[in-house]
Order: sequence, then C-alpha cells, then structure tokens
Amino acid sequence: MKLPIGIDISSNTLDHYFSSHQGKVDQGVIQNQEFSILEFLGLHDPKKVFLVVEPTGTYGDKLVELAHRQGFEVRLANPKKSSYFMKVLDLLHKTDENAAMALHLMGKSPEVQLPRFVPQSEVMKQRRQIQMAVNALSKQSQMLKNQIHALEQRLAPNELTMNAFKSTLQTVEEQLEVLKGELQQLTDEEIEEFNLYAQSVKGIGPKSAALLMLYTNGLKYFERKSQLSKFVGVVCSSHKSGKSVNKKGGITKSGPSLLRACLYNAAKSARIHNHACRILYERLRSRGKSHKVAMIAVINKLLHQVFAVVTSKTLFDNDLYLNLQNN
Repeated sequence: MKLPIGIDISSNTLDHYFSSHQGKVDQGVIQNQEFSILEFLGLHDPKKVFLVVEPTGTYGDKLVELAHRQGFEVRLANPKKSSYFMKVLDLLHKTDENAAMALHLMGKSPEVQLPRFVPQSEVMKQRRQIQMAVNALSKQSQMLKNQIHALEQRLAPNELTMNAFKSTLQTVEEQLEVLKGELQQLTDEEIEEFNLYAQSVKGIGPKSAALLMLYTNGLKYFERKSQLSKFVGVVCSSHKSGKSVNKKGGITKSGPSLLRACLYNAAKSARIHNHACRILYERLRSRGKSHKVAMIAVINKLLHQVFAVVTSKTLFDNDLYLNLQNN
C-alpha cells in the first residue's frame, strides 16, 4: 500500500512530511527548483509513495510536472479543505511544516477523497496562461474605468491625470483583444470535443464551456458528478449534532469564483430555455424557496448535465426530460 508524502508549496521552497508504516518521520525543506526536486524524487520509489499537494498555480507546476514524468502519482488537496483539516487536528499555527504534515495525514485518511493530478495538453497550458492574463487585465481595465469615472466627477479634473488613465486603458483593452483572439485560435481535438458536448446543454455557452474546460481539465479530475459540484463550490454546508442541531449553511464557495459567476449567468439562460432546469426552478419557487436557492439548484443541474454528456459523449437532448415526465 502506497504512503503519502505531504508537500507544502511556496514560491521558493517545498516543505515535505512523510511517516512510514513503522512511524518513522522524515520531514524537511528543499528548494523549489528543478535540480532539487529531481534529487528529492530520486530518493523515493513511485511504487511505494504518492505525493499530496495543494494546487497553487505556477509555484507548483515544476513539482507536479516533474513528479508525473518520474512516474509518481500526485493527489490534489483543496486548499480550503486542508485548512479545515488543520483545524480538526488542532494545528492552530499554519506553518509550512504543519501544512505538509496535514497534507500527509489527508492522504492517509480513507475518508478524504483526493483527485488525481492529470497533466494538461500543451494547448491547455497555453490557454490557462492566457486566461490568467485576461482575468488580470480585465480587472485592471475595470479599475481604470472606475478611476476615470471618479475623476470626471470633479469640477476641474486634472487633464494630465485623465490622459494618463485613458491612454493606459486603451493599451490594456487593445492587449485584451489580442489575448482573447489568441484564446479562440488555440484549440485541439480534445477541446473541440469537450465544447461540442458541453455547449449542447441549453444554457452553457462558449465562455462557460471554456472556463469549465480550463479549470477542470475537461472533467478529468472527477469520477462522479457530485465531485464536480463540490469543486465549483455550489453545494451547501451543514451542521448536525444530535437531535437538536440540524442547520444548513450557505454554499461552500470552495472553487474558482470566476467560474461560479459565469455559471450563475448560464443558469439565468438555463431556467428559461433548459426544460429540466426550468421545471426545477419553478418547483422550488412554488415551494417557497428563494430565487437564490433555486438558482444554485439550477447551477447544480447544469453541472450534472454537462458531466453526463461529456463523460458519455452524447449530445444533450432538451426534450428527454419532458418525455420522461409524460411517460
């Protein structure tokens, strides 16, 4: 049985923690550099251990890519879940050493389901980098628009400042158009196939399909539809204790906020044009559920529909639900 090595990733260092079957602990720090990573991996047998890491974007790319090439299984821990796990362990001080130990224990626990790392295609890697740039420039563009609007409210706005803001905004928006155009050009058979099935679901458009592909690596991280909903962060938290406490909280919001916001817009269309989503929304509203609660349910329905058509490679049938209802 393989044992986990918990690795906490930072920009310059990697803290690792491992406990053998006999309880012998091996922990330490290595540099987050290719040579140090390869040297560290060479000390371990990929048939006996696997790595548990938090997906921390660019800082963890070298580790997971090199480990995968060397034949190591890599498991991904949701940062919010690992934070909760540390609280359960009563690790009040979030140090890199404690984080590595918590990741090791998460990998050891049979109750914790950790998705496997699946490498992205070269096209997907390029798309991810461009999408990150688009996100950053979009925020910068909105910030500049807000600053220009605020400046325009003054009785005598400074002309030099106004011109600087407008010139910068023009440059940012020009670069945004270039990057968005490149995103449309970067594609391969895998992306085209995913888009074909995902966009056949009523409510899912090019943007929501692209973000789903980007953040989930074409749903390769998930074996069940419920895992996808948990990843996006649209499942409700709860608090149960004995017979007296049974509370439902808000959604976990554990996944990418950009993806969640895009899916909320997709749900607006789905509750009108997607028969199953429309009937679900109307049924919940008739029971007194709020608009927000009903919309979260619609997002979950959309995700389950996307999961079904993509994994089965079957185009969405919008009338199927109505036919089942009538039979």
